[in-house]
Amino acid sequence: MFEITPFGGRPIVKLKSDYNFSDTEKKFLSSQEYKNNNNGTKLTKSVDILENPNLYNLKNYLLKIANDYVSDVLSINQEILLTHSWMTKNSTNNFHDKHTHPNVFFSLIYYLDCKSGDLIFYNQKSAIQQAFNFDFQIKKYNLFNSPTCTVRTRTDDIIIFPGDMIHGTSPNEGKDDRIVLALNFFVKGVFGVNDNYLKINL
Repeated sequence: MFEITPFGGRPIVKLKSDYNFSDTEKKFLSSQEYKNNNNGTKLTKSVDILENPNLYNLKNYLLKIANDYVSDVLSINQEILLTHSWMTKNSTNNFHDKHTHPNVFFSLIYYLDCKSGDLIFYNQKSAIQQAFNFDFQIKKYNLFNSPTCTVRTRTDDIIIFPGDMIHGTSPNEGKDDRIVLALNFFVKGVFGVNDNYLKINL
């Protein structure tokens, strides 16, 4: 089910959605209002789109995928909490700047309409790498020495990745808008079960 790319020791997961949107869902999603962001990227004014009753089935579908990611890829027992859900839109030649998702455990990106463009991840150097700034002579780039990892994205692709990973997109070279549904997740439950002085319950 999951195609996993271990870039910089972090799991980037890709899968193809088989979700069938109802007419009601399509109408609701297409009716969203947007505001301008950087480099032509538009963001919906709403940051909790999936809380609308019209998207109840879609929300449950994506929550199932997110929970499978936590269980099967990360292999942890913590519950997860959906904190944000919004949409982005890139018209022709526009792209999304490099950024991260602060205060987020992981993010899920669902490409609702995408005929052009890639999702690009940028390697995050460790403290010692930053201090010494080694400039190695690379024989051949791979997932362990490359500064970037490019994931090809098209309609119905779903990408899941840790929220602190630096990422952005290539320009939309197609004629149609590139439309994406984005979700952020956090964890809840008990942490530090063996030490009462450090244990927290979220």
